[in-house]
Amino acid sequence: MVGGSTLLHISDLHFGGRFAERMADAVLEAAERIAPDAVIASGDLVEWAEQTSAWRRVAAFFARFDAPVISVPGNHDIDRANLIGRLISPFRAYRRHIHADLDREVTVAGAHLVGLTSASRWTMDLGYLSCRQIEWACDRFGRSDEGAARVLVVHHGTRSVWKRYFRHHLRGAHKLEKPLFDTGVDLILTGHRHFWHTEELAREDGAVMLWSQAGTATCSRRHPAAHANSFSVVKTAVDRIAVGWWHFTPEGRFELAEEKVYPRRVPAGLLPDHAADPRRASGRA
Repeated sequence: MVGGSTLLHISDLHFGGRFAERMADAVLEAAERIAPDAVIASGDLVEWAEQTSAWRRVAAFFARFDAPVISVPGNHDIDRANLIGRLISPFRAYRRHIHADLDREVTVAGAHLVGLTSASRWTMDLGYLSCRQIEWACDRFGRSDEGAARVLVVHHGTRSVWKRYFRHHLRGAHKLEKPLFDTGVDLILTGHRHFWHTEELAREDGAVMLWSQAGTATCSRRHPAAHANSFSVVKTAVDRIAVGWWHFTPEGRFELAEEKVYPRRVPAGLLPDHAADPRRASGRA
């Protein structure tokens, strides 16, 4: 049996675009206080994949964390203007500067992390996972240590928060959730939509997975639903998962705004909240 873990979840950094350096510095300062076991970056690391300087800045940023970083590319991390490059080798910059593997796994104390690439050369925005990717992920999760939290990292959410945003999630996501439920995955971490949201995905037999979508930590292009830049901190234990939302404050720091505690692998229902600000009752702005 293993103990719990602390995971720092950042997303949609957009280096080279409407990126705020002061927020990146604030993320690093907060990470020193949080002392996570791993840092998870769920895609859209750069604004334009063709911009080499942006990738160098991402790599330098990741190198400043004391914890290991697991990342997946997002739809902005594929060539957008260079159509030939997009067709021939869409992830060449990501592979060169960040990691050679698009789908990867990282094991830390208390957690087994598997990252899958949902961005595709064939679409500018929608996500997609192949049957082979899903089978590989389930195989890797099947080898998890007893008690370790099984965490899937993917850029696009498996569901839409609102129906009118259907185009922004994973195509064919219904094919993904069943094998994840069957494999005992505890948590899915995503980004893409630039606002924070967490909900329990429940199946008729009572099986539950938690889905947590991070906001943008460092991009000034926020979703209208988000009033502040943010990242999430996930704390896993044998029987529960806590998700905390850290917001960028007017003082130029990230501070915990709210934390909710969810039971692990039991029927849906929140355990008592532990909110930094009890006036904030929703997981999204």
